[in-house]
Amino acid sequence: MTLISVPRPKNAWNPDRPMNALLKTQMEHLHDAEKRLPSRLRSEIYVNAIKTEGEAAAYIRAVTEAIHAAAKRGEALTRQLLAFSRREPLNPTAVNLRARIDALEPIFQSSLRGNITITYDIPDDVWPVEVDVAEFELALLNIAINSRDAMPQGGAFAVSARNMSSSENLLPAPLQGEFVALALRDSGMGISSEIQPKIFDPFFTTKAVGKGTGLGLSQVYGFAQNAGGTVAVASRVGEGTTITIYLPRSHAEVRPAEHPSPESIGAGEGTILVVDDSAEVAEVTSSMLEQLGYRVVRATTAGDALERLADDAAIDLVFSDIVMPGGLSGVDLAREIRARHSGMPVVLTTGYSDAMQEIESDFIVIRKPFELSVLAKSLRDALTRPDDNAGRM
Repeated sequence: MTLISVPRPKNAWNPDRPMNALLKTQMEHLHDAEKRLPSRLRSEIYVNAIKTEGEAAAYIRAVTEAIHAAAKRGEALTRQLLAFSRREPLNPTAVNLRARIDALEPIFQSSLRGNITITYDIPDDVWPVEVDVAEFELALLNIAINSRDAMPQGGAFAVSARNMSSSENLLPAPLQGEFVALALRDSGMGISSEIQPKIFDPFFTTKAVGKGTGLGLSQVYGFAQNAGGTVAVASRVGEGTTITIYLPRSHAEVRPAEHPSPESIGAGEGTILVVDDSAEVAEVTSSMLEQLGYRVVRATTAGDALERLADDAAIDLVFSDIVMPGGLSGVDLAREIRARHSGMPVVLTTGYSDAMQEIESDFIVIRKPFELSVLAKSLRDALTRPDDNAGRM
């Protein structure tokens, strides 16, 4: 067994660690990941929609609700992936581990192929833990993806949890106190003893070029550190791998997650011009806007957007990414629209917190990835107060 054990840090990340110096340079890779994840969700939504054609309306509604829940988790996961390199503050909260794992089941199902059997063993009496939910879910997703790649011909993936305490001599050193051991086990090809000490190193990967970034398991390591626990790997070639995350027991109150109802989101009306250089992200954004009731037209650059505005008088609002190739950014586009089309509402979006800070306060800016309710509110605000586009969401 290779054990990596860390005490609870004072800050989210220790800037003196070589790992963090390396991770800080990877914003471009993470921005690419931010663009790819919505595309994957979009593809899964499309496939599932086809499968439900002709079935009862009640079943279709249930599937749609499940897709929305999965997409919401995907948005939060992507935001945390971007925060991973920016060292943004985390948001720890006490969670019921069994309920959280149950909510993750659709993510596991979509991440692991159909020839992989998934089992769960999370007792009712498992202690609550205090974690940043998005980083927790991302850590489990990273482990699941590595397990999937280790089982190209199919196999088994098991998730289990057990209460452990130092008084029972069950915890790895130097942990002391009460912890929950969350184990994720696969029946894949296993990891050699020579490679095991390296698997949590940033950018270390045994996958082919272009197939992996080497950031997945280093994120798991960082998550365990932030949570005040540790992570261990046990593996033998040909016998599979078990990765165990040890999380401190939480005595804080566990509060159920709040999810806005469709009625609270409301229905939109009008035509929105979506400006994004990524066709995949634009497609997902367009789907969300159409779900809200808006008609959508699209442009890939600021120049294209200005041409569309000149030709289409029916456009009611421009929704633009900030970081785009070419001579004009989304902010430049917003300023140009203000000069040429007085009163045209503009909503900007970005995954970079630094970019948000540089934008003047009289533009509405929402942070990628965004929830449907946040998108709906920002659009309503912009359309009803076109001359007062102030705020960040």
